[in-house]
Amino acid sequence: MIEINVNLWGIKSTNSPAENTRSFNYFFQKELNNAASAKPLTLIFGAGTYAFDLLEIGSSHKTITDFQLKGAGIGRTILKFSGNEHTFLYLHHLNNFTVSDLSINGAGAKFEGGLWVKGNCQHGLIERVEVYDAHDVSCVVSGPDTSHITIRNCQVFSQRNFTGKSKSMFLAGDTAEFVTFENCQSFSQSKDKKHFSVADHFDTDDAKYVNYLNCTANGEGSQGGVGFWNEGEGEGVKAISTYYGCTAYKTHGGLATSENSIVKAFGMNFIECSAFGWTVWSKGLHPHSSLSLDGGYFKGCGSTPINNRFGGIHIEANTHITNCIFEDTPKGCFNISFYKFGEALPPDSYTYITNCIFDKGVQINSPFYNDGPSIRNLTIQNSIFKVGAYFAALQNPLQYNIRISGCTFFDKGLVLENVNKIKILGNTFTCQSEEITPIERKGLVSGIVQDNLFSGYKDTYLIFNNSTSDQRMNVYFNDYE
Repeated sequence: MIEINVNLWGIKSTNSPAENTRSFNYFFQKELNNAASAKPLTLIFGAGTYAFDLLEIGSSHKTITDFQLKGAGIGRTILKFSGNEHTFLYLHHLNNFTVSDLSINGAGAKFEGGLWVKGNCQHGLIERVEVYDAHDVSCVVSGPDTSHITIRNCQVFSQRNFTGKSKSMFLAGDTAEFVTFENCQSFSQSKDKKHFSVADHFDTDDAKYVNYLNCTANGEGSQGGVGFWNEGEGEGVKAISTYYGCTAYKTHGGLATSENSIVKAFGMNFIECSAFGWTVWSKGLHPHSSLSLDGGYFKGCGSTPINNRFGGIHIEANTHITNCIFEDTPKGCFNISFYKFGEALPPDSYTYITNCIFDKGVQINSPFYNDGPSIRNLTIQNSIFKVGAYFAALQNPLQYNIRISGCTFFDKGLVLENVNKIKILGNTFTCQSEEITPIERKGLVSGIVQDNLFSGYKDTYLIFNNSTSDQRMNVYFNDYE
C-alpha cells in the first residue's frame, strides 16, 4: 500500500482554490500513470482547511481500484469548495474505495458544493463525513453503473438551494443500486443556526435496493423539506427502498412514495412532522407503486387539513399499514385519510390496516366526484380506536369494498355516508357515553353487519334498531331508506 500525505504535493491551507486544484490534479494523475499505481493508494489530508475549485477522484481512462482518502476527523480536516464553476468532491470510476473523516464546507460554491459519487463506482464506503452549506449537492450517489455504496455515520447541514435540478441532502438516484445510508443525520438548520434549508432530507430517485438504517431527518425550524421521499419515473418499477428504525423529526412530511416506487419501512418514528398536511403519503396514480409500513410510531403528527389530507398517513396507492401507534394527534386531524382521483387504480388495488392503535381514527373522503377514489379495496382489522377515534366513509365512496373486522371501538365507531359495499364483522363497540351512536348512517348505506358486540349504548342510539344493548348482534341489511 502506498500512503501519501497531500501536503507533499504542495497542497496547503494557505493556498488559493486554484493552486490546490492544479497541484492535486497534476500529482494525482502522475501517481495514476506511475507503475506503482497498481498498488492500493491512500491519500491523507492532515488537520487544516484546504480550498479547492473541484476535487476530482477518478479517471475516465481506467477504473481506480483499492483507493482511500482519509482526513484527520470531522471538524479537523475541512475541504472548502468555492467559486462560480462546478465545485465539489467528485468521485467516479472507482472500485473498492473509502472516503472518511473529514468535513466539507460548500458555503462559497455557486453550484454543487458537497460530495457526489457520480457514475461507474462500485463497493465504496463514505464514512464519518460532514457536509454543510452546500449549494444544491450535499451527499449524492448516482449512476450509471454505480452499486454497493455505503454512506455511514455522515451528516449534512442546511443545503442552501432546492429548486430545479437540486438534489436532496442525501440522495440515491439515476439508476444506482444497492446503496445503504446507515446512522446518517440531516439538519434543516445550519451549523451556525443562522439559516434554514427547505431541501428534502433523504431521497430515492430512480434508484433500486436502497437501504436506510437508523437515519434521522431533523427539520426543526424549517419551512419545508420532506424527511424521506421516493420517486421512480418511467415504465415499471424504478425506485425500491427499505427503511429500518429511521426517524423524521419536525419535517414537512415524513415518508412518501411517488410514481413507480416500492417502499418497505420497519420501526420508523414520526415526531411532529406533518406541516404539509401529511406525515406519510402513499401517492397514487401508478399501479406499480406500493407502501408497506410496519411498526410506525406517530407522535403529535397533525396540522390544519390541506386538500383533505389530515396530518397522518395519506393513502392513494397500494398500502399495508401494520402495528402502528398514533399518539397526541391534534384536534381536527385523522390518523389515516384517503383522497385521490385522476387515473383510477385497477379494481384489485388495496389497503390493509392491521393491529394499529388510533387516537383520532381513519377517514375516507371523496368529495365532488362520483367515480370514487383510487383505492378500491380497504380492510381494517384487529385495530383499536380509542376514545375520540372512529372510522368515517364520507361523501360518496361508492367504489370502495370496505371490510372492518375484529376491531375495538370506544364511543362513536363508524360514520357511513353513501357506502354500498361494506362488511362490519366481529367488532366490539363499547360505549363511554349513552349519548353516542356506535354506527351512524347518512344517505344510502348497504352491506353486511354480523357478529359484532355492542355494550353500554341506549337502544335508541343503535342506528340499526334490531338489537338491545349488551347483546351480540347478527344483522344482514340492505337498507336504502
